[in-house]
Amino acid sequence: MSRASAVWLTKEDRRVRIVALTPRGKDLIVSAFRKHSGQMRRVFSELCPEELQGLEVALKKVGKRAAALMEQS
Repeated sequence: MSRASAVWLTKEDRRVRIVALTPRGKDLIVSAFRKHSGQMRRVFSELCPEELQGLEVALKKVGKRAAALMEQS
């Protein structure tokens, strides 16, 4: 791929795809993450520390259950 692209893709083995971010791709990800992180801080600013901790516990529990269900499929 050209250097203007955001990712490099190897074509050595058709059974495997290895994708890596180019420096430009890394810059795009860093910029997007900073924006997203700021938005999430604003969204969750309504919750007190105890509510945030409870949400974290609940989401971890749901995530573990989802993973277990995926393994059963």
